[in-house]
Parts: sequence; structure tokens; C-alpha cells
Amino acid sequence: MQGEGIQADLHFYRSHALQRGDIAVIRHNGLFLVKRIIALEGDTVSSDNQHLSVNGVPLKEDYVQHTDSKNVTPEMNTFAARSVPSGEVFVLGDNRDLSLDSRMAEFGQVTKKDVVGKVCFIANSNRGRTGNPL
Repeated sequence: MQGEGIQADLHFYRSHALQRGDIAVIRHNGLFLVKRIIALEGDTVSSDNQHLSVNGVPLKEDYVQHTDSKNVTPEMNTFAARSVPSGEVFVLGDNRDLSLDSRMAEFGQVTKKDVVGKVCFIANSNRGRTGNPL
């Protein structure tokens, strides 16, 4: 949530495989961003009116926030099935309406080598969530 800090393990993926649902630190155009891994290489991802499916199975995403849906283009909420190429992952931000992510052609899918860490827990929070795992 806005104003909270996170703790990430930048060595995690040296000994663990990427997993769907992981909250990851990625490197993109010289910036470090936090995104959720939605689909892995070889998966197919699609969306119908904000409802994502991976390999034809609808995802239950209780963590997703829609905070500015009036300014979202229709293709951000609905898109045809896309295959994730070898060596890449499909990532989305949990605040879907304000997220730069794999739905956008200019952002695209992320190479596995650009996934640099796994977010582990909330490091500080003014909402009493400090120490909660993510």
C-alpha cells in the first residue's frame, strides 16, 4: 500500500524458480519496479473485462485494486490470449489502473534475467502491517 516499505531478497531466484503470483523486483529501463508475476514462459494469458485467465483458468485476484478505472483504455482491461515466449514472464501491477506493465506494448513482457529479487514482507507500515509476509 502507498507509504509502506518492503523487504526483498535479491538472491532468492538464484536458487528458486520463478512462480506465478510472486511479487518480484524487476529491472526495466534502468529502474527497479515491483510487479506480480502472472504468467511464465509457455503460458497463455488473456483478460476479459478485468478478469484474467492463465492457460484458460480464471485467476482469483483478491489483491487487485482498481483506483482510476475511468482513465483506463479498453485494451488494458480486455485483451486476446497472448503466449509468453521462452525466457520471459508476464507481469502486472496490483494497482491495475495505474500500472505500467506487460499489457502495454511499450513495456512488454520481462526477460527472466531482469527479475532481480522476490519481495518477502512489509518492512514498515503506518497501518500496522509491518512484518506481514507478501
